[in-house]
Amino acid sequence: MTRTKLRKTWADRVAHFEASGQSAAAWCAAHHIQPHQLYYWRRKLRASEKPQTPSASLLPQWLPLEIDETSTDAEASVVIRVHQIVLEARPGCSPEWLADFVRALMSRC
Repeated sequence: MTRTKLRKTWADRVAHFEASGQSAAAWCAAHHIQPHQLYYWRRKLRASEKPQTPSASLLPQWLPLEIDETSTDAEASVVIRVHQIVLEARPGCSPEWLADFVRALMSRC
């Protein structure tokens, strides 16, 4: 049986069980299925239905930004420090490159 067909078979079984109103033990006994199989597939199918959202630990952690308002240098660069990584973005820096760089940092930090 292919994975797709197996998933469909179990999706049908789980839906049938949930609509039956029976306990898992009674439904499984009537259908000659081990309860642990029903629980496994029910959990697996529910997990695949949930939208994949990043956990809170994977979301970016924003840090405070300090701006030196006394600087009058129109050509001043922006320095970004993340742990031992230092990025200096000078005027004229490509916004696309900077965005790519920040995404790369986020995926590794």
